[in-house]
Amino acid sequence: MQPIRQTFPINQTGRAGTYDNKDLIHSTDKSLGATWEQRFGTGWTFNNAVRYSDKKAFWNTNAVVYPLDMSNLISYAILGLLGQPGTYSFRGINSGKELLSVQSFSGFDFNVLSNSLPGNAVAPNSLFFEPLFYTDNGVKEFLDQYSLTKKLKNMSFTVGGFYGHSKVDRVFAIGGLGLATIQDRPELVNIIRTNPDSTITHVTNGNGISGIVNGASPNKATQNQAAFFFGHNWQITSVLNLDWGVRFEAVNVKGQNRPGVTTQSKTGGLDADPLTLYDNGVGTAPTTYFFDKRVHTFSYSAGLNYKINNYFAVYGRVSEGNKAPDLDMYFAANTEFLSRTLDPIPQKVRQVEAGLKAKTGNLNLFVTPFYSVLSHVAGVQTFQNPDQTFYNAPTVYNKYRTYGVELESDYAFTKHFNVRGVLTLQKSKALDFTAWLGRNLGPADDTLVSFSGNETDNIARSIINITPSYKIDKFYAQLTWAYMGKRQANVANAFLLPSFSQFNFSTGYDVSQHFNLALVVNNIFNKYGVMSWSRPGAFLEALDRQGFTKEMYQDAMKSNRPYSTVSIPARAYFITATFKF
Repeated sequence: MQPIRQTFPINQTGRAGTYDNKDLIHSTDKSLGATWEQRFGTGWTFNNAVRYSDKKAFWNTNAVVYPLDMSNLISYAILGLLGQPGTYSFRGINSGKELLSVQSFSGFDFNVLSNSLPGNAVAPNSLFFEPLFYTDNGVKEFLDQYSLTKKLKNMSFTVGGFYGHSKVDRVFAIGGLGLATIQDRPELVNIIRTNPDSTITHVTNGNGISGIVNGASPNKATQNQAAFFFGHNWQITSVLNLDWGVRFEAVNVKGQNRPGVTTQSKTGGLDADPLTLYDNGVGTAPTTYFFDKRVHTFSYSAGLNYKINNYFAVYGRVSEGNKAPDLDMYFAANTEFLSRTLDPIPQKVRQVEAGLKAKTGNLNLFVTPFYSVLSHVAGVQTFQNPDQTFYNAPTVYNKYRTYGVELESDYAFTKHFNVRGVLTLQKSKALDFTAWLGRNLGPADDTLVSFSGNETDNIARSIINITPSYKIDKFYAQLTWAYMGKRQANVANAFLLPSFSQFNFSTGYDVSQHFNLALVVNNIFNKYGVMSWSRPGAFLEALDRQGFTKEMYQDAMKSNRPYSTVSIPARAYFITATFKF
């Protein structure tokens, strides 16, 4: 999309935000840390690591960029134009040429008078929806981890703790709404409406943006985290080793959400002109929802390693880990119902793995079969209300099972040349999986469906990485072939995303002990590898990826309906110079 710089008010606070898509994600991180190691003799060691950080991140991105059919009532509802009759003229920002003209007699009927839009073969009478998503994140954090270790002849014990205190201040807002042509290098459009009384209404401003006064949503949270851990390593015999450990953790998250609300001004908005619709909104955050939740977790891991001889060893490990939910779950509790029913549940992963380690001559080989179950995976979904605000559906929790084998090998052909390869073969199943399907605007017709028993989406059945490397004296070079196998596009198993390969190259030279030059080329052949996708259709339809079934896919194939994909990064070159003091 072309460059956009748009300033907008943050509710009625007197503060203003600036959306600038040239800045994309702009982050700063200031931190100060220290480590301390104290050895007392007789095998006792104390370690402490402490850090304070102050982080800022401004996100200037767009999302949900899908076609909006400008002959459809829902599109005008999203733009806040329902019930406003007249003739709408859509003109290119750069060319000034009229690309689309739509007439409405009642404000609820929309009839195309003329259409010269590019992209009609993709989506007739349609323009890309371009909301300007703006997020201002601020985090101040203090972290401290300490441990005491005692080493004996054949074993060691470690006991320690962790403390973290974080304060998060986040503002999420939509800096405006734009529409752009469906083509390579989309062009934003200006929208002007000629009213029945012949007056002219400017729907967009000079940037091609409408709705620049939207309700911003401030979120605040304070998180306190404390953990205690214990580990034991025991060399039982010269060939048998046992290591195990446990971790107890308590997390308290306290804060508030203030969801933004947009109403229409009766006095003409910021410029007091009712015929400039783009600034006629009033943004407020009238309701505060508080949360104060505690989560306790317990995790453990134990492994046994047996050395058969100098060439072979086997091992086995059993683990159970728990992870407290991230802050998005708390910030998603932005209605009375969601706030009242907020019940954060930690994710749980249970895994069993075994392995064979082999070393013969120039070959190192690792074979690791594994079996894991990931449960309590929160699904937070966001949908839109008729008044253009957003809401979150009730959180659902899903469960997945994955099993497979990983093979890793390294073979040295000569002193200077070796090849490393990693192969993963796996299969995953959604043991319990439900998702909300948002149909029309608002939650009234949202439905909960189950796809339990299907193959999990986005889990490649095979992943391969092969890297030949050459190193001599101060020079090194390596080439990596990365292969991603087919994956289910969604848990409904509508179709498979295609496999793809990518080649990356890197080389470097140590000019001196302190100075290094390096060249990296990613995706050498500029391949288009599909990482994600959206279903065919306009804005609301495209959001519903999990509700796209095999039958719908077959119908889309018959009618040759296109869909959107997200690719791996295009070919990129990097030259770096590193100087070490």
